[in-house]
Amino acid sequence: MQTYEQEFQTEQAYLQKVTDLAQARLVSQQEQAIKEKKKLVELNRLMYENTVHFSHDFDKLTEANQELGNIEARTINYRMLAKRLRMYEHMIDMPYFARIDFTEDGYDREPIYIGTGSLTDEDGLDAYVYDWRAPVSSLFYRCEPGRVSYRSPSGDIKGEMNLKRQYEIKHGKLNYFFDCSVNVVDDILRSVLSKNASPKMKTIVETIQREQDVIIRDLNSDLLMVQGVAGSGKTSVALHRVAFLMYEGLTGGLAANNIIILSPNALFGKYISGVLPELGEENIATKTFETIFEDYFGTHITIKSRNSILEQLVSDGDKKQQALLKESLEFQLSSDFCEILNRFIAYYERSLLDIPDIYYGGKCLVTRQALREELLHSRVNMPVAKRLRIIEEKLFEKLHKAKKTRLAQLEKFVLDHPEHQFEVKAQARLLSIKEITVLAHKIRTFTRINVLSVYKELVADKELFCRIAGEIKLPEHIDELLDFISKNLRSNAVGYAEGMALLYLQVKMLGVKPHSNIKQVVIDEAQDYYSMHYRILSTILPNARYTILGDVNQTIAKQADFTLYEEIKSILGKRKNTLATMNKSFRCSTEISEFSRRFIDSDTRQQSFDRHEQEPEIRSAKTVPELDAQLLNDIAICKEQGFGSLAVLCKSFAQAHELYHRISDKADLRLVGEYTEDIGLGTYILPIYMAKGLEFDAAFVYGTDSDAYVTEDDRKLLYVASTRPLHRLYLYHTGKLSKLIEE
Repeated sequence: MQTYEQEFQTEQAYLQKVTDLAQARLVSQQEQAIKEKKKLVELNRLMYENTVHFSHDFDKLTEANQELGNIEARTINYRMLAKRLRMYEHMIDMPYFARIDFTEDGYDREPIYIGTGSLTDEDGLDAYVYDWRAPVSSLFYRCEPGRVSYRSPSGDIKGEMNLKRQYEIKHGKLNYFFDCSVNVVDDILRSVLSKNASPKMKTIVETIQREQDVIIRDLNSDLLMVQGVAGSGKTSVALHRVAFLMYEGLTGGLAANNIIILSPNALFGKYISGVLPELGEENIATKTFETIFEDYFGTHITIKSRNSILEQLVSDGDKKQQALLKESLEFQLSSDFCEILNRFIAYYERSLLDIPDIYYGGKCLVTRQALREELLHSRVNMPVAKRLRIIEEKLFEKLHKAKKTRLAQLEKFVLDHPEHQFEVKAQARLLSIKEITVLAHKIRTFTRINVLSVYKELVADKELFCRIAGEIKLPEHIDELLDFISKNLRSNAVGYAEGMALLYLQVKMLGVKPHSNIKQVVIDEAQDYYSMHYRILSTILPNARYTILGDVNQTIAKQADFTLYEEIKSILGKRKNTLATMNKSFRCSTEISEFSRRFIDSDTRQQSFDRHEQEPEIRSAKTVPELDAQLLNDIAICKEQGFGSLAVLCKSFAQAHELYHRISDKADLRLVGEYTEDIGLGTYILPIYMAKGLEFDAAFVYGTDSDAYVTEDDRKLLYVASTRPLHRLYLYHTGKLSKLIEE
């Protein structure tokens, strides 16, 4: 048996062999990339020069189209080259992080080195490094040495794991290695978690836990839902799952443009943007419901952001208006309201749509009865607006056929007026154009639907609204609520809930935009969305698979429990559904995790990873200047201790803005608002609702007074705030401390 020193020499030699190969591949690919880039530039130049002069020559346009296809194919090839270049550059620095030795039944023992990419010989037969997503690599994450098995495309592979090893490799140099056990893996994870928070989310590929790996590699579920406590790594797991699905998609056709991530805001989207490139994959589109709204309405109608609504709900404002806003959100975004809108669409088609008889040249082209009959009984599965557009096209066809006869009538009419006897045809044509223009406008008054006008009509007529609702139980103050909704629809800048209702009407009445390329949707912070959100997604992306992540303990301005996942399952209607739970928190120290438990139900299953640090501290002062001084002192101490990412968390942006202007001349601070798109190292002041999903070295929760944090919604805010830091947690108050914290 070799000593550690002898093993170290053997491992060093293998590392050198791998990095030399990666370096050679890099040089070869760089040369190829240079040639490919030159060829692309030349093809684009020729394409531009040759197409400028023959835009009306059909044969040459066909030829140009073929050339364009060639350019697109070469562009894809160049991007693949660039991706491989990035992989080889990373491999020269750190080609792998782990090794397992596996003896498949009936075969010899084989060392399996595992990295973020794969490296094989020229023939692709012998692998020097296996991608972490390869089937055999799952043994590293799920098994300990002994009898093991893993699932491959050809079936279950059984054998013996003889060795499980991890490496510390930096800049192509092997610093050390160690053979793993459960305790050693925990020590590695503890070491990783003891480091400072990163400005952007990092990969966890070296420390993926067994239960996380099961979620990442799930290929069977059409709908995979994950309920994970704060700090359990559910977002990281989702992104690694995306990378795994893209790896599997090499044979199944799943690429970056086939996936979207639905994130709570642009700041969070930016925070997670580094994970996939670090794993060697292209970044994918990140959307919010506000940007989906923009996709459908452009700049014609603008929508208030969800953050602006949360600000209204948590600020010190008119409590009655806040209650009305909250009730409006809960009602307009509910399943019951979706049903009311569905009924209203049917009623609108049957009774509200004012379809006239269509006359042209004194004759009835089509009766209103015939038009309504066609609308209600033809293509009934098609959205109403599309059916109306078909009717419009048919009417214009009839007009075109009748136009010649009508023109002759108009010429005769003009002849009867001597003042136009020398311009009969021109004058008749002018009269025809005016007639058709007026008639076309009349036709379009009922064939073109404006959903804003439609929605205004529904909420303005309270008697009609209640009649359509029928047996559905309405809020107690429905009249006041409908007035509130109407007020939010008066301009082209609509409220958030009103905007979602408009989006629902848009996709139901006018149809959806083409999204057939989207095959996988990842939704984070699932607990903050309502029934209507999921019904919109089910309508616009009915064939996609879903990965949905949430934590019912982190809802803001709404209540949620585990029935949320049953509702999602019912709405999306997928055949294969899985609900996984992640109850172990890795982010916070044990002390911070234990402190945060006071803000959630006592029966909530939550484990904390065993990593001990300083207890959370509560600061009090008699005056605001004294409290500010304590805050600044704690920030300075944390900086001296080497913590680089600090967050001062306030209940609202208004409070954060006020605090920032009081203390910004005394410390280097940055205020985070709705339009902040990126955060890095430093000290930030931001509202709690914008900190969801983010993590910091230390968090300073400011203004935890008894009159500021009172309700169950406030309790959830405190839970979110107290689960943001890895290492240090401070809370500040003047006067009496909130009872929610004392409990």
